[in-house]
Amino acid sequence: MVISESEAGLWTDARYFLQAAEELQESGITLYKEMLSETPSILDFLVQHLKPGEAVGIDGKIFSAIQVEQLKKEISQHLLQIEILEDPLKEIWKDRPSIPDSPAFVYELQYAGKSCKEKLAEIRAELKKKNAKALFLSSLDEIAWTLNLRGSDVHCNPVVISYLLITEKEVVYFIAPEKINSEVSAYLQAQQIDLQNYEYVEEFLRGFTEETILIDPCKTNYAIYSAINLLVKSFEMNHLWLY
Repeated sequence: MVISESEAGLWTDARYFLQAAEELQESGITLYKEMLSETPSILDFLVQHLKPGEAVGIDGKIFSAIQVEQLKKEISQHLLQIEILEDPLKEIWKDRPSIPDSPAFVYELQYAGKSCKEKLAEIRAELKKKNAKALFLSSLDEIAWTLNLRGSDVHCNPVVISYLLITEKEVVYFIAPEKINSEVSAYLQAQQIDLQNYEYVEEFLRGFTEETILIDPCKTNYAIYSAINLLVKSFEMNHLWLY
């Protein structure tokens, strides 16, 4: 969705044409049907509605790092800029639903196939091969697989909203404290996994000083990606190779 000073547009694919047309009636928002020849792209819309030198504001937490870098490259050709905003709807969306607070639970070894400790050992072996000191995961299925934890934060997907950082010597799990009950806490302690608040991840990464880190720019939002300490060299990876 794009909102300018005079217009607003929603871009969606054929799955939502009927629903969007119905729900956007009298909203002032124009429906743009993707994959149709007559539909302008978001870039075309921005170029049409902005003057050279003006900026496009985006929330860095809802765009992947690679999406932002690609958009920067594209709009710079039209003398436009990107400005990263911190949750622009926070002050006006008063009844916004909070992040799900359903508890995490341990996925039993008989179903997981390998213990968390075994998986961490294999990941660290691969880090050594790749000459990397750390791995940062934001893909929820990869985190669930690595830790043998499950949840119900996403409808029909047994995952937990969280982040995970694995280094040669430590594992840091960023998750809302209310999701961790005594059983899961004891389990994570047995795996030698440190807990940090979900909201602390950006501040933690700014102070992180390992030499190199593996991170997937397709699955990591721009706010997280850009929070990594400038002294740390990032290596891009496309997926968790053991998963």
